[in-house]
Amino acid sequence: MIPGYKYLLVLILFFLTMSCNSQENKKDVISVDRKPVVAGSFYPDNPDDLKSMLELLFAKAEKVKTYDQVLAIIAPHAGYVYSGKVAASVYTQIDPYKEYENIFILASSHRTIFKGASIYNIGDYITPLGKVKVNRKLATELIEKHDVFVFNPDAHSTEHSLEVQLPFLQYFMKKDFQIVPIVTGTQTLNDCERIAEALLPYFNEKNLFIISSDFSHYPTYDNAVKVDKKTCNAICSNSATKLIDAINENGSANIDNLATSLCAWPAVLSLLIITETMPDIQVIPVDYQNSGDEIGDKSRVVGYNAIVFTKKKSQNMSEITFELSDKEKEKLLGIARSTIETYLATGKIPESSSR
Repeated sequence: MIPGYKYLLVLILFFLTMSCNSQENKKDVISVDRKPVVAGSFYPDNPDDLKSMLELLFAKAEKVKTYDQVLAIIAPHAGYVYSGKVAASVYTQIDPYKEYENIFILASSHRTIFKGASIYNIGDYITPLGKVKVNRKLATELIEKHDVFVFNPDAHSTEHSLEVQLPFLQYFMKKDFQIVPIVTGTQTLNDCERIAEALLPYFNEKNLFIISSDFSHYPTYDNAVKVDKKTCNAICSNSATKLIDAINENGSANIDNLATSLCAWPAVLSLLIITETMPDIQVIPVDYQNSGDEIGDKSRVVGYNAIVFTKKKSQNMSEITFELSDKEKEKLLGIARSTIETYLATGKIPESSSR
């Protein structure tokens, strides 16, 4: 072979190898963003209209109290015209200027049942308000280290319960944030325990947990109020067992048209399994409505609760007060009088007595 051709062949092989390696590297980092699927139905698909709607919902939201250390919230996931005000009420409890390391969103699968939970780790989430960054590295680590987690494309492709939370975060949060998007497919307590075990190390002040769930489905208005109150009370007791009992009792009460009393119960239960071991956790209801409050039809409704999980404030010494009985006050006054008389007579302070 002519030496010049040999040199040219080597160059061609080199560039072909580099091209193949480049293509493989590109394949490794291909990002498949999850596009919105309920924009235009559950909420406006026009960015300006969506911002205007969110502005109105937050203006109507309950602002009774702001909590210092919000660790988790439960927010509804219906169409904004039905549940948006309740959702805004619970988002208002979050500090919009806090820089969270991660926002974990646990939602429920409405269209497919599968073991464990699916974490979207191949791209970011898109809404009409822009891109929501996914912590793909952490999402992948969770999948690799815990077999209760998988990536199931069907769990995310048409699911609304996670998507509808994102515009609230985009509108309300003033700092950049990234999410870990989790859709539960399980219907077993064992999987909920394993989800809780995997997520426990991340349940702290550095992160925020959002549980996306509606409450009762399709009873009458009055029955919904009763069922939703019972379920809410069980959650606020911070007891996984009490929640299971409440759901079972609601299910066996023969309430007409009650399909479920908590559609994302695996996600809520996973959270309670984490929080019930923490004595400083306080669970507080923020707002409640059902669809009958917005559309007027009270024959068949869906319930929406807003609930916040926060750390109890440590009591400062300046806030502690002492109450003394009349007898104790009289005794202390006598000791003080005797001490003063002894000091004036002898110049010495008498030793105190335990009697």
